[in-house]
Amino acid sequence: MNGASTPGACARIATLTVNPTIDTALEAPQVVHTHKIRTSNESLHPGGGGINVARVLVRFGAPVQAIFLAGGSTGRLLDRLLEREQVHRTLVPIAGETRVSVTVYESSTGHEYRFVPEGPVVSPPEWQECLKRIGETDCDYFVGSGSLPAALKVAFRTGGVAGRRVCAAGIQLHGGIGMTWEHDLHLYLKRAKADEIALGDASWHRERIARLMAD
Repeated sequence: MNGASTPGACARIATLTVNPTIDTALEAPQVVHTHKIRTSNESLHPGGGGINVARVLVRFGAPVQAIFLAGGSTGRLLDRLLEREQVHRTLVPIAGETRVSVTVYESSTGHEYRFVPEGPVVSPPEWQECLKRIGETDCDYFVGSGSLPAALKVAFRTGGVAGRRVCAAGIQLHGGIGMTWEHDLHLYLKRAKADEIALGDASWHRERIARLMAD
C-alpha cells in the first residue's frame, strides 16, 4: 500500500469507511414523545470515520481517495454529497441500504439527541470486493476509521484472535528469533496487538454481538 512520494509533494492518502452514513441534522423547539415535531435548519452531510477524514483533507488541499461501501437510494445520495464536496472516491456497491443518522438539537434546552442505526449487512463477496479495491489503491498512508456492520464485527473478532495466536505461536516456533530484527515476525505480533486496541479485542466484540442478538 505504500508508494514513493515526490519530494516536496503532499503524501497520497486513502481512507476506508465500511459503514458510512448520511448525517441529518435538525433543530426543534422541544422533543416530546408521540407528537409530530416540526423541525427547521435541516442539513445533510456525508458521514462515517474515513469519509470525515477525507472531507477534512480535501479542505486542506491534500490528495486523498475515499473508499467506502454504499448501497440503495441512500447510497447514491451519499455519493452525490461527496461529489458536491469534491472528494475523490471509490464506491464499493452493496445490496443493503446505506444508513441515515439523525441528530436533533433541542433549542429550548440545548440538548442534542442522536439516533444512529446499526447499518446494512455486508456479505462476504461484498467485503472481498472491498479488499480488492483497497489492494488496487496506490497511496502512502491508509486510514481505516468508523464503525463496523454486525457481520464484519464477527469477522474481526475471529480473525483478530486467530492472528494474534498465529503470531505468538510463530515466535515460539522460531525459538524467539521472532523478537529480533533478524525476522519480521515481531512486527506482525505488534500489529495484531495494535489492531485489538484500535478495533476492540475478542471480549469486546463478543459482548457487542450478544447485545445485538438480545435486542
